[in-house]
Amino acid sequence: YKYDGYYFSKYLPSQSITDAYVSDTINCVYCDVNNKVLVGLQNGGLAEFDAASEKFSRILNTDLSPVRLTGNTVSSILKDKLGNKWILTDRGINKIDKYHKVHKYYFSTLLNTTRRGFFAQSMTTDFRGNIWIAFHGTLCRFNTKTNRLSVFPSLCSSEFYITRVSLLKKNKLAVGTNRDGILVVDLITGETTNFRQPDYHSNSSAVNSINSLFTDHAGSLWSGSGYGLHQLSTTNFQ
Repeated sequence: YKYDGYYFSKYLPSQSITDAYVSDTINCVYCDVNNKVLVGLQNGGLAEFDAASEKFSRILNTDLSPVRLTGNTVSSILKDKLGNKWILTDRGINKIDKYHKVHKYYFSTLLNTTRRGFFAQSMTTDFRGNIWIAFHGTLCRFNTKTNRLSVFPSLCSSEFYITRVSLLKKNKLAVGTNRDGILVVDLITGETTNFRQPDYHSNSSAVNSINSLFTDHAGSLWSGSGYGLHQLSTTNFQ
């Protein structure tokens, strides 16, 4: 949807893309400084929305595309300080450099496993250029210099799985979970602080199930849960 301040307008990829495999389920949206809107599709690859023509076009993972992403389900898109675009899929992470070349890193190779499908939902980048991924129920760090993936050990738990990540301040990371609220991780010391609704509240299970996270320009953290929208101010992260 597009909101112009007065009305919502709906746009469906299937209305302008004739590919039989196109999906109208959009997992993520990214808008760059040139007002180009990239959308990640569920089992449909990566598409671009042209605001002038109000039409979608498939960029990668079309039937005729010579270059393909690691997977067809795109769950997250970000741009780093060097201008590279990073695309997270169900099978790996992809870098599109400034020359539009695609570099693919498969999770099965990074983790030395024969498994093909992975539950990767969200990613963000830190001040060192590392990419943090809410990956298969835990938190992983992808080193963009060495192209290595490692598990963040202090957040491995059988009590919850990680759903979303968002960078807060220079050295702090917000981590959303499915049942334990929000964990704020100090990337220097590794210490974590838990923000959650106490269990004695009747709506605690819904509030503590985090579906989305967003850090605004003032540094406040916004979370979407099963019980609405919540805000944590910058004073919580000093």
